[in-house]
Amino acid sequence: MKLTKACVLLVLPMAGLSACSTVDLSQVAVTQSREKIVQPKKTVVERATTRLTRNFQEKGWCEVVEQDKTAKFASLLLKGIKTTPEARQATPLQRVSIRQLRRDIHLASIQIRQTTKAADVFLNLNGGAEELDPELGRLETALTSARQAESHFIGLQSPEVAKVLMPDMDKLHQAIINLQKITDSYGEQIRQSLAARRNGAKS
Repeated sequence: MKLTKACVLLVLPMAGLSACSTVDLSQVAVTQSREKIVQPKKTVVERATTRLTRNFQEKGWCEVVEQDKTAKFASLLLKGIKTTPEARQATPLQRVSIRQLRRDIHLASIQIRQTTKAADVFLNLNGGAEELDPELGRLETALTSARQAESHFIGLQSPEVAKVLMPDMDKLHQAIINLQKITDSYGEQIRQSLAARRNGAKS
């Protein structure tokens, strides 16, 4: 009888230990599987450009920009970025107050300048990086959105309103030019990296 009780006491702790070990292993497996599906963090440039394009689309200042990234990137490397806005269908003149239109132009200019600043700082800190393709693609999309927004605002202005808002539109246009310049800088950096890689392969 005493032997039976002793066996029971020995079996119970072992069973408990086995159960605990099984739970711990399953938790480790779940944790590892979650770590595998975590997406890499976006850079400050990717976040800023995505935010600009999304906001402009939501406000109706630009159209949804869809592009073949591979083809677009190859075109940028060969031809550079276009210096003139892409053609866009004219929209009927709508009744918008000058105050609201000026506010929208001001907000668009601010976000374009913020995106340009983020891209400039990032390039200065990562100028030697070879992989800037994602940032260049997002910048080009943001630039297209900004140009479409400019065309959108122009389409809403009568000749009289255009005279009043000329200073605001000049600031917006200058912000777009600066965004184009930093986008060109990314393209140039990538071209230099590709050239250096080719020269290194030949030597």
